[in-house]
Amino acid sequence: MSDLPDGWEIVKLREVSIFNPESVKNRFSSETVIEYVELSNIDAGTYTSTQMEYGNAPSRAQRAVKYNDILVGTVRPYLRRFAIIKKPSPNLIVSTGFTVVRVLDAIPEYIHQYIWSESFVSHLIKSMVGSNFPAVSEGDIGIASIPLPPLAEQRKIAEILSTWDEAIQLVGGSSQSQENPNSYLHYLREQKKGLMQRLLTGAVRVDV
Repeated sequence: MSDLPDGWEIVKLREVSIFNPESVKNRFSSETVIEYVELSNIDAGTYTSTQMEYGNAPSRAQRAVKYNDILVGTVRPYLRRFAIIKKPSPNLIVSTGFTVVRVLDAIPEYIHQYIWSESFVSHLIKSMVGSNFPAVSEGDIGIASIPLPPLAEQRKIAEILSTWDEAIQLVGGSSQSQENPNSYLHYLREQKKGLMQRLLTGAVRVDV
């Protein structure tokens, strides 16, 4: 990432974000109905939640989230259990198996797209510790290097890549482990992957 266009910079993710900013401690009564998201609820960038009373929730149900927070699954990060929160319910809680990334000084959707990049995932894989449940820490995530264009360009890149995400979802994009390499879905994913590499490094520029 040494040959970046003029106006771009390399930052650490921790320089533009904060991590796990909100705990649910003392926020709910035992009878409060919550929406809980655990690692297994993430599939190809989308998430589902399970309703339950807070008193019956797992001990891992500790992290509060809000609009545009990014979930990064820390266990087996090569499974890419990543998602961005777009329609949070008031009582949405996620597992401590996620690091919650709250972007402050960049476009959240751009950072979310970069988190899906091969470069970011490779960094996480190299940082994994443990054999049975290989995982990364909040610190590992925070030191990841991010190529950051000006805000207008971040926004445009995120819009383009989000359009590809929508197309993938329309053709039934779910877990990659179920994907036929000869399918149209596989073709779309490979096309997006190549486009990500070009857009997120500045090899291809966008009009803003």
